[in-house]
Amino acid sequence: MPHIARRDRSADGRRLGYRYASSRPVSSRASLQVRSSLFAGTSPGTRVANSDRIWKPSTPNPFTPSERSLIMAAVKSKNTTPEMVVRRLVHRLGYRYRLHVSALPGAPDLVFPRLRKVIFVNGCFWHMHGCGRCRIPTSRRRYWIAKIKRNALRDPRNRRKVNRLGWRVLTVWECQTPSQRREKLCAKINQFLASP
Repeated sequence: MPHIARRDRSADGRRLGYRYASSRPVSSRASLQVRSSLFAGTSPGTRVANSDRIWKPSTPNPFTPSERSLIMAAVKSKNTTPEMVVRRLVHRLGYRYRLHVSALPGAPDLVFPRLRKVIFVNGCFWHMHGCGRCRIPTSRRRYWIAKIKRNALRDPRNRRKVNRLGWRVLTVWECQTPSQRREKLCAKINQFLASP
């Protein structure tokens, strides 16, 4: 398991993230919390505290290919945090649902067969939402733009197909699920599910 050197904080005490401090391969799930801005504020050629890894400007990616592969493999498409928030809200409202029904276009996250309604829970980055969470990575920009655009173009197609099959659709975005916005989200979901 990699050694986490310290948790960086700004002058006013806000958390800035972790600094990665090992060249050993990532082996535990907890170590996948490492952020990509690992060497922010470190000048070229300096050694990170308690580390045998030196940051060089010619190395844009601080991870080895195997470490990056493990980090990307941990990105989930089901049971994500925003999806779990929506599922708990819906359950608390008293509704029961089916998950990821592949028989419907786009495999909606929550399906209400009796009501003929579905809810898609979309991540802002992966589905190109207009909020601040959708920032294109600086490396391999063409690849990421093409990938995210494909997702963004596929979403309305899937919604139209589901609508044509006689289902009503609600899309919930990741940026709507933080705790300070949950009351508004709960009211929106309740209105959607309660309406005929």
